Amino acid sequence: MVTAENLPEKTMNRTELYRYLKTELTDNSMDSPETDARLIIERSLDIKREALVIEGDVKVTDDQMALAREMLARRISGEPVSKILGHREFWGLDFEVTRDTLDPRPDSETLIEAVLQKIPDRSQSLRILDIGTGTGCLVISLLSELPNASGVAIDISSAALDVAARNLEQHGLKTRLTLQHCGWQDIETEDAFDIVISNPPYISMTEAEELSDEVSGFDPHIALFGGEDGLAAYRGIAKKLPELLNQNHGFSALEIGLNQAAEVSEIFKKTGFETEKLHRDLAGRDRCLIVKPAPWLKKSTKKLKK
Repeated sequence: MVTAENLPEKTMNRTELYRYLKTELTDNSMDSPETDARLIIERSLDIKREALVIEGDVKVTDDQMALAREMLARRISGEPVSKILGHREFWGLDFEVTRDTLDPRPDSETLIEAVLQKIPDRSQSLRILDIGTGTGCLVISLLSELPNASGVAIDISSAALDVAARNLEQHGLKTRLTLQHCGWQDIETEDAFDIVISNPPYISMTEAEELSDEVSGFDPHIALFGGEDGLAAYRGIAKKLPELLNQNHGFSALEIGLNQAAEVSEIFKKTGFETEKLHRDLAGRDRCLIVKPAPWLKKSTKKLKK
């Protein structure tokens, strides 16, 4: 195992440093060694991608080398590159990440695609609720595509909400989204929402042992584990959803885990919702469920209003 203490001290140029980093990452069985090496160089040398190619013979300073050595050692120890860099791209946008938030992952872009497929007119004035917002990547990505939408994002972690607030500020969306420090059972709202989204904790305790160190060691456990069977959060959201969602035209988009589609659909069916569509990610895995109020729930809601 390579550590910061035994990395070479000799002066290198940018190209040599890149090759060295890539070799060490490869030898230590890191995923995507080329990408990781490039990202470490871009951050430690404070350069853009093209500078590594055009100005590859520029010598690396001692301070830059020391920072590259430190970042390499952290990566080899198992820390995700996103946590080392403090940010990650999602839906073409840049988001701050910390150990208090889940990493925004490409698989979750399936939820964004699923929601947008339901909205032919993106100029509508829609109200969105994001349950367990974390970095805010889901709702911020949707707001970036829906210029007249606004909403509320909640999280039980105040530290995660601090990250979401900074991401809101970065993307200029502070006036369109309200952040609330609470769980789904304590949401405060006067009006029903048109869209309710969530990527809740859905990993079961039996699956916990199968997680990679990069996930279990650096993502917050409160955002990962959904009780013994991984479905606790869905049960809670399903009970609250009838009073949160517009019963006439509202729908909810929920990220799910592998082989959970049938069980999650049944949970929401018990509280008056039907599954409209199951969306799969690029790897063909079940990833997002769209649920909407069943006809009988709409009728019962109208009777109550009378």
